[in-house]
Amino acid sequence: MLIEKSLQSYLDEVDSSLAAPGGGSVCGFCGALAVALIRMYAHLSIQKKGFLALDEDKQYLFLKRFSSLEVKKRELLKIVDTDKEAYEGWLHAYREVKKADTEENRRLLKEAGDQAIRVPYQCMEFSLDAMKLAYDMVAYGNRMAISDLMIGVIYLEATLRASIYNVRANLLQEEEQMVMHWNALIERLEQESARVFAQIETAVERRFA
Repeated sequence: MLIEKSLQSYLDEVDSSLAAPGGGSVCGFCGALAVALIRMYAHLSIQKKGFLALDEDKQYLFLKRFSSLEVKKRELLKIVDTDKEAYEGWLHAYREVKKADTEENRRLLKEAGDQAIRVPYQCMEFSLDAMKLAYDMVAYGNRMAISDLMIGVIYLEATLRASIYNVRANLLQEEEQMVMHWNALIERLEQESARVFAQIETAVERRFA
């Protein structure tokens, strides 16, 4: 598995003539790293006097979001491997169709193509979920570490936007109706991401004031 490799080995595998791991896998890693950075902000907050002085409801909200971000980090990290697997599954199915253009092989190719689309779309969803969780933590954490949270959010937005291109690349072989369906879903997430990002940026700027 890619996630079991050293960072240097993973970088070298991306920086090679192999088609996978590629952009989708890298998006998963970047997203997971972004969430880790946001959780670092939380780690640096929860034992501080200012946090401990908050009322219990605010502490509970913060710690609940902190825990939920761990789930998102793991979901994004899985994409490092599942995106590579999706590409390899599609490539295998494509080659089988080339060998024998049967109904069964075409069905398998369609299923592999659907999976290759779903994985980067999931990366978009997980990134947006993590941004929403981060927003609820901005006001209550360590102000000295607020830049770490903001950097994580910037990378989450970049992960989401980059994943759009992975989805669209895998739509090139699809019928027009399917393309329209996925483009509508992409647009909805993109618009929501822009809204959440703007809210976080405004909230972070208040912490700097």
